[in-house]
Amino acid sequence: MAECGGVGAHDKGALARVRPGPTIRCFTDNRALSRVKYGHSYPSEHLNGLYGGHDILGTFRAATTAPWRDHPPQMADEFLVWLQNVNALVMQQRADKKPGEWKEKGNQAGATYFVVPELVVGTLQVGFERVRGLGHPLAQAIMIMFVVTEVHPFSDGNGRTARLAMNCMLSAHRLSRTIIPTVYREDYLLPVKALSHNKIIEPVISALSRAQRWSAAFDYSVPRPHLRESLARCNAFQEDLRSFKLLFPPSKPVPDTRGG
Repeated sequence: MAECGGVGAHDKGALARVRPGPTIRCFTDNRALSRVKYGHSYPSEHLNGLYGGHDILGTFRAATTAPWRDHPPQMADEFLVWLQNVNALVMQQRADKKPGEWKEKGNQAGATYFVVPELVVGTLQVGFERVRGLGHPLAQAIMIMFVVTEVHPFSDGNGRTARLAMNCMLSAHRLSRTIIPTVYREDYLLPVKALSHNKIIEPVISALSRAQRWSAAFDYSVPRPHLRESLARCNAFQEDLRSFKLLFPPSKPVPDTRGG
């Protein structure tokens, strides 16, 4: 295909203008990650009803274990193997979904039809070259997420695999990983759909840049109950998306170093 999914020349220019995201020391540390009661995006207590505990465990292992958490592929062929291995880990308890195997039948979500099986490998390879052509790791992370989401190369676990690829790219460059909290799921999913259907990329850049800044605003080294309380105050766990919006934690005061 001439362009990868909904990403055209204008969109790649917008991605190229993505500003550097915030760095965060503790959230690139496995010990800090173990304090977070999250999979890699939605809170685990809400995920239990959607995916089951085994799926959460596989996703958590992929998010916290090298090389999947912070060693992204460098070449298109490595990208294919990376995706298959990560999806196999995420879906390891769901043999009926053929973990790590390319889909054999077409798939769709609502009115969104994904890439047909015979074009999966070629589209992923072309998409990865587009990722490599972007200058900043946040832009690369957004693009690699969209490539995997748009292709939907597996029978299941595509969204989780896509977000793991995004966060792996960020961690490799010591940038904050991105959490998509429950209350923010439509703010994330609707822009992705707009890009897929209408080739409008700015909302995706805005939504994921904001989510990454939000994720970087917490101190993940504090005890888990304190961290959970901070997340709850920001509405992270709310499921009523009409009544609640994602809030940022209060900014820490800047120390006065002028003396006197």
